[in-house]
Amino acid sequence: MSKRIKRGVYLLMATFMASQISVATLATPTVISATETNAYAKIEILKTLIDQAREMDLDVLREETVVWMAYEFLKFADYDEANPEEVEMLFSKFMGYNNKKNIQNGEDAAYWSKNIAEFERAEVVEMLDKAIETLEEVIAGTIVRKAVRPVDWDNISVDRENGNFLNPDGKPIFLYDYFSKAQQEPRSDPYLYNDHIGNVSAPKALSLTRYSSTLDLSPALAGKMTVEENLNALKNRGTPLFNSVYVNETLNSATFYPRKNGATIDPILYTDHDGKPLLYNDMTDNAGFMMLWHSGGAVYPDWLIDKNNNPANSLITKAEGTAGIPKYVGYDIDQPAVQEAWKVLLEDVAEKMQGHASNRLGYILTNEPHWYTDIQIGKFFMVSGISDATLNKFRDYLRREYDDDINKLKDAWAGADNSITQVWGGTAAVENKKGDKTKLVNLADIKSFDDIEFGIPFDGTLIQGTVQHYDWCTFNMERVSDWFSLLNDAILSKDATAGTHIKLFPRIFTDAAGSRDHGMDLEALSRMTTYLGNDATIRKEYVPSMQHQEKDDWQNDYAYYWREVGLIYDLTNSFSPTHKVNVNSEGHAITINTTRDIHMDPEYVRSAYFLSAILGEDANFTWFWPRKGDGSPEATMISDPGRRDTYPGSVINMPQVANEITQTFLDLNAHSVEIAKIQNLDRPLRIFYSETSNIYSSNQINHVYDMYESVNFNGIPIGFATKNIMNDTLADSYPQPFDLTVIYQTPYVTDAEYEAILAFAKAENTVIVDDISLKYNQLGEVRDLAELYAIPSVIRENGIAAMGEAALDVIAAAGNLPAVTFSEGLPKGLIWRVAPAENGDYTVAIVNVSKHTLTFDVTVEDQESFNVVDLLTGQELGKTLTLSPEAVYLLNVGQMAPLVK
Repeated sequence: MSKRIKRGVYLLMATFMASQISVATLATPTVISATETNAYAKIEILKTLIDQAREMDLDVLREETVVWMAYEFLKFADYDEANPEEVEMLFSKFMGYNNKKNIQNGEDAAYWSKNIAEFERAEVVEMLDKAIETLEEVIAGTIVRKAVRPVDWDNISVDRENGNFLNPDGKPIFLYDYFSKAQQEPRSDPYLYNDHIGNVSAPKALSLTRYSSTLDLSPALAGKMTVEENLNALKNRGTPLFNSVYVNETLNSATFYPRKNGATIDPILYTDHDGKPLLYNDMTDNAGFMMLWHSGGAVYPDWLIDKNNNPANSLITKAEGTAGIPKYVGYDIDQPAVQEAWKVLLEDVAEKMQGHASNRLGYILTNEPHWYTDIQIGKFFMVSGISDATLNKFRDYLRREYDDDINKLKDAWAGADNSITQVWGGTAAVENKKGDKTKLVNLADIKSFDDIEFGIPFDGTLIQGTVQHYDWCTFNMERVSDWFSLLNDAILSKDATAGTHIKLFPRIFTDAAGSRDHGMDLEALSRMTTYLGNDATIRKEYVPSMQHQEKDDWQNDYAYYWREVGLIYDLTNSFSPTHKVNVNSEGHAITINTTRDIHMDPEYVRSAYFLSAILGEDANFTWFWPRKGDGSPEATMISDPGRRDTYPGSVINMPQVANEITQTFLDLNAHSVEIAKIQNLDRPLRIFYSETSNIYSSNQINHVYDMYESVNFNGIPIGFATKNIMNDTLADSYPQPFDLTVIYQTPYVTDAEYEAILAFAKAENTVIVDDISLKYNQLGEVRDLAELYAIPSVIRENGIAAMGEAALDVIAAAGNLPAVTFSEGLPKGLIWRVAPAENGDYTVAIVNVSKHTLTFDVTVEDQESFNVVDLLTGQELGKTLTLSPEAVYLLNVGQMAPLVK
């Protein structure tokens, strides 16, 4: 039976059912024998309710998305049922379905090849049942919802002052999509680009391979010009620098997208789920992003690197060109020729694309960058040795830091007690040869800066905590920051309005094994770019991090691992003087490489995305949507064995999860003004963050988190303070106010950091410090703290509990506790924020990240009589609330009357 005939049969059945069942009984519809028949019948019931709600002028965009999701996933189920061998092949590629010790309830690849279609259909039925029940209540008036504000994908703007994307009405809007949709498919496909799963334009990536392969670089080869001068000379003569892909695909981001009105385009190929032709506008310019891609196959243009062992015909030798390469960046960033080629490319594209909506979501400067140099991280993430360019740059760095005095360097590297006689030398470590002291060289043998060698990868077990290791890590951060500055500045020099951000790996900053040899200076990069960027992860299972370690006690207290998103968003949002747009360009709240939960509860989905939003996230591109419009997997899932394990158990098998992602954003956008206020609350309580202590101890980030966790469940937005933030505050160039800084177990700070703390305290700003902190400078020398301790605004306390209590006392004395509070004594796990609403009321957002059901009383400052209204339903709640694990509330607390009578 054809799909068209099937739908006709289902429509007749649904019409009969609708005539026999009143609206009041639709919440428990009659069960139909076949799951698929049942699903299509329920779609018709929901569509009937939608028509009824429209006649009552009720907003039904949420239900329209449910209908779309239902049709799509029923199509996916049909494909999966017809292709069991393909399903089994794909599922067998993921360890959760192919390894006996990981398989749960017998659900291996063979099981899913037989059952995935019925599973997806059953999920669709459950999704439809919930939507029917909800819309029935909306029609009956027992639920009152605020209308959704759809994203105007063509006309997104950016509020640089407050850090929000805006719709044309000037109100904040939260953007959603999938970072990777079915590759090689046309961007005109309405089943991949629409309001239901996102409509963001993602053009072909920028890379050095966009240069023409026939350019005359002989002047640069002869040393008569730099690469930049040579390329610009060609451009000025009218020589095209770039190939057709750059011109026709990378810059040409305009795309056909479905709209309610417009011309009909290809009615045979693109019809709606009822077989009617889809309607389109003319060519539009959707909000999108530009991606700088630095890895893959031939990342070097042919004229840049020596591939045939003939240095005279290349700008970079093969040895230099293959050293210092990390995962995701396929060349050595210290090569001047590479830097100059990128500079010319970015200046060209920024100038041409200025003002285009297709880069409104910013230039992503790099995908998941890191330059790990310590062998302990493992081969997958280490750089490939060290180039002469990097080593010479390191020597110059050391000359500058030690005033060109080699004896001064040797004194520092010998340690504060002169106990170190050997340092890391010029031979790189061999993997699995940790602790091999033969890789060390005698410090006494170093006579000049030119004698300094530093083999990569090194063995951190031998030098962690030394001045030599500190110098390398700070240098590595500086050189990487220089690289990003070059990319960032090249874009902004030609388009000052451009958004720039980096898809940062949050876990390299926030996870328990906090090595800092990765080269990424989080504060410097956050302050540098015009947006904040990341691919923050939330997960429900314990998994070893990529650094092979994780604090494993979180499962005792929490429903899911929220540490990463909490720390990275509060850190990066604190670092910049002004609020910045926050783009999670590869959201991993649903799937990560090591875990899948095909039975995921939609309530967790809402909780994870809602928490991310109140912590500051403005856009999330979920990983990922690898099905084509006909339901089949994208071609690379079949052709590329390395990608197959990403497919099984992903969003594409979970209709309720996919629907809940969109439903959460629809609710966020209905209440976007309130959510934006919560995002931009002041952070009166700050925790001092020192990269110096993080370099000296890989456990430092755990001390930071312990203090952060201890004060995080009091309704107070938590911030972080650094030397730069303190100095900017004193100079009136950091407009975000805060009452105090807590310095907890931060033993190493540079002299410059200490001077900033001292000046901050002398200006009568409160500092709470323990006896462990600030004891040593960057050379490990003991510091006299008497001057700091003598300042009246400095409070000395020890231990998390005592320091947290002292901090809350200071916040209370300053009048900065939240106006809405909850009963004391709750177990940790209730994250909540309070923002002023209209007429003296308050908006309260609450997420229960604990593994406990929590019951608590609500009190309001200076108000004995008040209402608690659920903004998502319009219903009045009592002053005693109960939240199950992962539950979310968005409330109005005050005098507003309930919307449900």
